[in-house]
Formats: sequence, C-alpha cells, structure tokens
Amino acid sequence: MHVEQSATNGFVVGGVETHKDLHVAAVVDEHSRVLGGQCFPTTRHGYKQMLAWMRSFGQLRRVGVEATGTYGAGLLRYLQNAGVEVLEVTTPDSGDRRKRGKNDDLDAQNAAHAAFTDKRTVTPKTRDGMIESLRVLKACRKTAVAARRVALQMIHNTVVCAPDELRDTLRKLTRMQLIRTLAAWRPDMTDYRNVATAYRIALKSLARRYLELHDEIADLDAMIAAIVDELAPALVTRNSIGHASAAQLLLTAGDNSERLQSEASFAALCGVSPVPASSGKTTRHRLNRGGDRAANSALHIIAIGRLRTDTPAPKAISQSVSPRAIPSSRPFGASSATSREKSSPSSAKEGRRSIRRRSPLDKQKGIRGSQSLPIRYTERLGDAGIAPSVGSVGDSYDNVLAETVIGLFKTEVIRRLGPWRSLEAIEIATLEWVDWFNHRRLLEPIDNTPSAEAEAKFSAEMEPRAVAA
Repeated sequence: MHVEQSATNGFVVGGVETHKDLHVAAVVDEHSRVLGGQCFPTTRHGYKQMLAWMRSFGQLRRVGVEATGTYGAGLLRYLQNAGVEVLEVTTPDSGDRRKRGKNDDLDAQNAAHAAFTDKRTVTPKTRDGMIESLRVLKACRKTAVAARRVALQMIHNTVVCAPDELRDTLRKLTRMQLIRTLAAWRPDMTDYRNVATAYRIALKSLARRYLELHDEIADLDAMIAAIVDELAPALVTRNSIGHASAAQLLLTAGDNSERLQSEASFAALCGVSPVPASSGKTTRHRLNRGGDRAANSALHIIAIGRLRTDTPAPKAISQSVSPRAIPSSRPFGASSATSREKSSPSSAKEGRRSIRRRSPLDKQKGIRGSQSLPIRYTERLGDAGIAPSVGSVGDSYDNVLAETVIGLFKTEVIRRLGPWRSLEAIEIATLEWVDWFNHRRLLEPIDNTPSAEAEAKFSAEMEPRAVAA
C-alpha cells in the first residue's frame, strides 16, 4: 500500500472502508487530493491510532465511514465521542468503479471523496441510546419468532410420519395441547435405538424448545413495551398504533431524530412519499419503492387499522378507495350491502371487459379471471356510487377470502390428516378445525389473538360509539 506522509496547513477529510478485523483509512486534502492510506485494527487502540494518523495531516473536518450500522458501528461511536463529524457513505460511484476497479484502498479513497463533496452521504444514526437497546431486542425477538415457527413445523412434520401408536394419540390435539403433552413426556433416554422411543425423544425436545422460545418472546415483548412506553407514551395511545408498530417507527427515526428535517423527509425514509415519474406532457407520480420497508409495513398496518375503526372514514380516503376495499367488521361471509340497485349498462360492459383485461398485478398475485371479474366489477360499481351486492352470501372480496380459507383447510386438514375412511370423519374433522380456527388459532396481524376474540373486542368497542351517535 502506498502511503504519502505530507502534512498540509488546510483542513483534511477522512474516509474509511470498514471490515470485521481491519479498517482501511484514507485522507484527502482541501482540494480532494489523496494524501495517504493505511490499515488499522478494529479495536479501541486501533481507533485511537487511526484518529491520530488522520489529524497528523492537518485539521480533520469530517470522516466518511461505510456501514456504520454493522462493521463501522464501533468506529462511529468512538469518533462521535471524540467530537468528530461523521457521515455515512452510501452506495459507491458506479461510473468510477467501472473505470478504476475495486479494492479496499480505492473504496477508502472514494469514501473520503464522497465525504469531501458531501455527496452520496447521510447523517448516521447514533448507536448509544435506548433506541439501540430497542433495536437489539427487536432483532432478538424476530429470530426467536422464526425459530419458534420452525420448531412448530418440525413437530407437525414429525407427528405426521410418527408410528401409528403415537400419531393416533396426538392428531386430535390443539396446538398448545400438543406442545404441553409432548413436553410432559418422560421417554427412556437409554432406549434411543428404538424407533418409537426416538420419536418420543425428538418430539419432547422440540416441544421444550418451543415452550422456551415462547417464554423468551413473552419476556422480550415486555421489555420492548416498557422501552416504547418510556420513549413515546403518547404514540401508543393513538388509534391503531400498537407497541410493535411504534417500536419500528422509533427505530426508523433513531436516537438522533433531529436529522429528519421535516415530515416529508420521514415519509421518504419510510417509503410512503410519492415519486415524480413525469415525461413530456404527462405529469404523474408513482409509489416510492425504497426506504425502510419495515417502517412502510408498520404504517400500512396502522392505516388498515384506522380504515377499519375510524367512523366515518376521512373524506379524501373515502373518495379514492372503493367502499368494498375497507375491511369489514362483520364475520366471514356476512354481506354488508343494503340495497339491490341495478347496475348501469356501462358498468356491465366494464365488468365484461375485465375478464379479458388482466393487469400485471393480478397475474403476480395469482388472481384468476373468475376472481378478477367480480373484484373489478365491484370496484366499478362503487366508483359509480352504486351499492354493490351479489345478492346472496357475500361480495367479491368474500370470494377471494373464501378461496384462501379453503386452501388452508385443504392443507391443514384434508392432506395432513388423510387418508379418510368415511364422510363422517371428514365432517367431524371439519367442525373441529373450524372451531379451532375461530377460537384458538393465534393470528399475528391482530396481536396474536383468535379471530372470534378480536371480533368480540371490536364489537364491544363499537357499541358505545353507536349509542353516542
């Protein structure tokens, strides 16, 4: 590595390419000319040496660091504690990389050039506050939830191929009954060469793992809720904002939320700001597909909750969203249409055309023509101010929802518990599954509560509003 030790009377700017064990640093002068480069270990002593080496060239104005959230997190904290302005360098200059190639020295120099020109840089999040504690706990919870899901899948898959004497006693149990039954088993640990005993040992191990992860997730949820209540107590009191969504919004804003200069900048950071996509005489905007997608998902959940609970819906939303697109508060299969007004001829033509005209989004979501037709036709009727109704069981959105539930029923009952010997066995299994689906199945989008419990809670909340109205 070529190192040129030439001090200058003006200011200098540093750049760092971060790695796990070694950081590569470079310094440029007030004319963006490279003064030198050197490697330093990723220790506190190495950080001290790097800072002293950069200051040996002149007055250090700022330092551009790559990956301040991962490999550069320790260096970021050290430089901020030393009073040095730090900028996070984002994507490299693709044109320069094509011409000059890539190595650690060039990346460090490009980081220094970017910090000098203040291009391709952002203000990094500080990593020394309660938001960082919240981030670590949420990351731990996410992996614990994934591991718990894998453990449950392994239990079901093992039960399916277990010997008959074991499977017959387990196949009718609910999820938590199954988990606690398996965890209470006491198999002979010395008889692991026997197939049935080996299955018992494996199922007991998986069940205990599931329960341990379940308790771990509950403990992490309590810690996350306590931090959110302390940082933003007013946020969780707002309509449709739970601790999970509030925690994600706090993580996106960071400890140093003053770096966000306006609501528009936060909207862009969350990926909900409109992006200009105009050309010539056409003026339009498109959705922002960038930003923090986790924050985007949190805002989406909040918006859906407010569309469901706010009465009446905001005028701007009610004009731009089809009436049937707002989630219904009625049970599955209940129709909310109150009239049977006939559709106009233009509406009927539009509905027939939708059979032949499928958008790429329909193809991507796998919506067949039979489902695309009633959805588009219902939206067309809503836009025309006509109360849509199919007249008997439910509307077109109920049809898509029914297809989803039928798919779950086939996967979880028909294929898993078969082969079936009689129609009565299928009927009994169907009734048991429906009861479990409505009263005991935990749904993550509604705070891990069964649908019947969430429906009863929502109805109880709506009754006082109806009386007040």
